Amino acid sequence: MKTCQQLLWEVFMFVTFLTSQVECLTKIRLQLDFATEETIDIVFGEPNTLTFDIDIVAQGDGLQTGADLAMVAFLASGGSNSLIDDTKKTPDYNITLSDEQNVQVIQASPKGHGETEIVNTFTSVDVILDFTGTPGCYDTTATPGNPYELICIYVDSVGERVTDTVVPDTYCIELDSCKSIITEDDSGVPTLTEPSGADIDIIYGTSKTFDLEISTTPTDNTETADLPLAAFAVEVFIATSVNGDNATHTVNATLDTPTTAVTPSTEFIIDFTATLPDLSGLNCEVHTHVCVSINPDVGAPWQWGSGTDPKIACSALTCTSKYGLIY
Repeated sequence: MKTCQQLLWEVFMFVTFLTSQVECLTKIRLQLDFATEETIDIVFGEPNTLTFDIDIVAQGDGLQTGADLAMVAFLASGGSNSLIDDTKKTPDYNITLSDEQNVQVIQASPKGHGETEIVNTFTSVDVILDFTGTPGCYDTTATPGNPYELICIYVDSVGERVTDTVVPDTYCIELDSCKSIITEDDSGVPTLTEPSGADIDIIYGTSKTFDLEISTTPTDNTETADLPLAAFAVEVFIATSVNGDNATHTVNATLDTPTTAVTPSTEFIIDFTATLPDLSGLNCEVHTHVCVSINPDVGAPWQWGSGTDPKIACSALTCTSKYGLIY
């Protein structure tokens, strides 16, 4: 049986061992600053490059240069558990430092309380998030899930999971915007029709209320997000060609429903009305088409997969002048 002195000695040695292990650890504290004064805007379906200044405080001497750092970036849907729950975050994207940043010396901060910290700033670090083939800015907790709200960077040391000599850190910043995409099929042109299939009549020199519909079919789920509440903005105008040239008498349309369900590979329809109050000065031989410009509504978290330009759809008019001449 061990004596009290032997037990006390063993406790003392164990505490000494733990203390030595703690002293050997290097603790990272991380902070991010967006390197420009622009907003942090993400668009899914394509590569995104953001540039950050990364500040690192290293308490301990386990890190010597930037080459000792292992950094990844990801988006999260918010809340502390979203940082570790794979259904609430994107995959990790490795961050590669430049040659100059890899040889940058990391100065250790003293561990004592009240000591002045040494901040090591890695300037203009490019963070590349490639969302090609992933069209929706939302997590996988459902279909669709919760929108991503944070960009996070996790900093560890090279080989950390093996050596356990560095305590890592994660720092997150709120996104200013994150947009899903809707991509049209190969035609790239929506169809504009009168719901009954009748001709679209107009009499120039009077007012006209259009009651029309737009139909289009998006591509599959590698290029089009599942958006049950997609908000559109539609403008109606008169043009001189099927391409929407020389737009005139433009008005905002009133949609029958404020949002439209968009499902990959499935046609969707937008019904609307629009009144053009004064069609004087137009010529049936010249102004031959009614057209629509289709955009995301203001603040809507999506954009067309082809970019920020609107989609244009036109339909030929059966035109009558105020004198009764039909064209």
